[in-house]
Amino acid sequence: MQEAFVRVWERWDRVGRLDSPTGYLYRAAMNLVCSRQRRASIALRRTVGLEPKTDDLGAVEDRWSSPGRPA
Repeated sequence: MQEAFVRVWERWDRVGRLDSPTGYLYRAAMNLVCSRQRRASIALRRTVGLEPKTDDLGAVEDRWSSPGRPA
């Protein structure tokens, strides 16, 4: 929540002119929560191993970097 307040304070010259600065604060807080949850979810999937075991892009790169690749 503190980070949301800081973001509003940093932009107060614009936010203070809005009809509802409280709404801006609410939206800033919600965006931060969603962003942190998304990053935590990605980190958890990587830690637990739910990421796909195969790397399709890596497989394509390996084919193109091999010495016997098609011309």
